[in-house]
Amino acid sequence: MTRQRGRLWVQRVAQSMLACGLVAGGFLGCGAGSSSMDMNGDGPPAKPPEPMQLTAGTDLHLIVAWTPDVLLVGQGATRPLDKHKWDALYRLPAAGGDLERLAQDVYGVRFLRQGTGRPAVVSYSVPMDSRPQDLHSIGRLFLCWPGQAPREVQAKDGRLVWQPAVFSPDGAYLLSYGINPDLIKQNRFSIDVTEVATGTSRQLGTALAVAVPRWFGFGGTGPRYVELPGISDIPFAAFRLDQEPSPIILPGRMSGILPDGRAVTEGDSLQGQELRPGATPTQLADGPIVDYSSFVYDGLAYFIRAQAGMLGTLVRLGKDGKEQTVLPRAASLWGLAVDVPLAYLSDADPAAGANDMLALDLVGLGTTRISAEPVTERRPLPGGGVIVYKALSQHPYVWLPGQKAATSIDDNAGQVIQVRGGRFAVLEQPLIDKTVVAGTLRVAIIGGQTGPALTTGVEFIDTLEGEPDGANLVYSVIASGAGRAQGIWRQPVP
Repeated sequence: MTRQRGRLWVQRVAQSMLACGLVAGGFLGCGAGSSSMDMNGDGPPAKPPEPMQLTAGTDLHLIVAWTPDVLLVGQGATRPLDKHKWDALYRLPAAGGDLERLAQDVYGVRFLRQGTGRPAVVSYSVPMDSRPQDLHSIGRLFLCWPGQAPREVQAKDGRLVWQPAVFSPDGAYLLSYGINPDLIKQNRFSIDVTEVATGTSRQLGTALAVAVPRWFGFGGTGPRYVELPGISDIPFAAFRLDQEPSPIILPGRMSGILPDGRAVTEGDSLQGQELRPGATPTQLADGPIVDYSSFVYDGLAYFIRAQAGMLGTLVRLGKDGKEQTVLPRAASLWGLAVDVPLAYLSDADPAAGANDMLALDLVGLGTTRISAEPVTERRPLPGGGVIVYKALSQHPYVWLPGQKAATSIDDNAGQVIQVRGGRFAVLEQPLIDKTVVAGTLRVAIIGGQTGPALTTGVEFIDTLEGEPDGANLVYSVIASGAGRAQGIWRQPVP
């Protein structure tokens, strides 16, 4: 069985997963020429552990999410064109057992892993007969914890039908959007926030389009905020989450919070403003500021100053307000590492229309060139590493702190996820006549040899999942072969 090869996806690694033993060094490919040594390189390959079949049958089961104890799987006769829609949602014990159906016709599944010992939360909506036909994914909203029955979230507006959008970084809040008859006439959405622990929801405002939230204050002990552009016709507004909603109008896009509690905003200039309604902003630095380039780390504000379409400089504001040039050449910000002091930037000429990538150590201010070639995608790893896709090859490369540059994983790598011991599981999917053929799953050590194939000659669904602690993989087989029947399989990592 073959299928068209789509965009190469990398499994997002749970933030709670520890980066075990990440070391500097190269990463060897997983192709046919790989060594037949074992994972330590000192003997013949060990026989890989046997997988366990969790589901069977001709119906297609697609992995939606993995909690510490159970899998959530969607079922459909064929892979749905709408990836957010499932004919049914089931709960399945991760060690094997009976499927438990949670709901029929499920849309908008959102999932949050909250770390070892804390429950994982899942939200989803089910359609209603009264919903508009062109908004098929909106309906009744539910929250679900492992081992518990789904719980419906009640809106203050009883006429509201809605769909989950995104959890806050700590899982305490769920942002959702919905409609009622009045909003339909206005072509607007209601933007609501729900406290996950209590199921209490409140409206933040309305918008012409679904707003993309930015969360602030979740790394400390102070108040927490969500910023939403375009809500209630306000270009930029923030809301304090532990108080009744009252928009804090901002002069520009919010990018961080200073130690004195002021928000940093970017626009024509860099400004600071107290996070309370009616506060007056003050200028922190002259512009122009590159969009999405400012951030706050360790109480200091950083930003890229540049004319539109031109190279600029990365500047840091000291606690005394004085400017320091950190990088004399900077174009854009890719983002920040979650758990280590690293920023990822590009210093390629914007006129070239492509972004390279370098890593900036925010403590020592040293840089490492991750890729001199244009990069199209960045996927973070625990410990500050990244998997990147280079534009010319569209193959995955891995970079870890301490390495001199990103190293190619494998030309045939269709999916890559990190597993325990600082290693990667690589699903090889070679192309024949621009289609993907049956794959081979291997595990490789950073700076070492690849292990034996865990399984070969199997066609996988395009989602390969990893258990939160990296000890097991789970994948879905859609065509029987090589001793693998259709269904979901759980594979221990050797």
